[in-house]
Amino acid sequence: MHYLESDAPSEVKPAGYFLEKYLEVLVIKKKTLARYLGYQESNLSAILKGKRSINTDLAIKLGEIFQLDPELWLNIQSKNTLIEVARKNKAQYQHYSLQGLLNEG
Repeated sequence: MHYLESDAPSEVKPAGYFLEKYLEVLVIKKKTLARYLGYQESNLSAILKGKRSINTDLAIKLGEIFQLDPELWLNIQSKNTLIEVARKNKAQYQHYSLQGLLNEG
């Protein structure tokens, strides 16, 4: 998946974005997936929009349904969290370096 391989994508896409693309390609209604998973449509919608995260239980279920490694869904979320935190606090994290650590000793 190209998104996971890029160092810093210009746009952060939630895991739900990719799930929605699968549903579109396979012509599966969101309502059908929500019912199949035992989710309320509003909860699935929040996941698709990136307002809620895909938890490990859902990642495993999606892995089984789409025959994908469940880690894929969790890796997308982890990557997004790293990008968002790093961008938000860029100046704070630039303070840290190996040379700075070595100078402490």
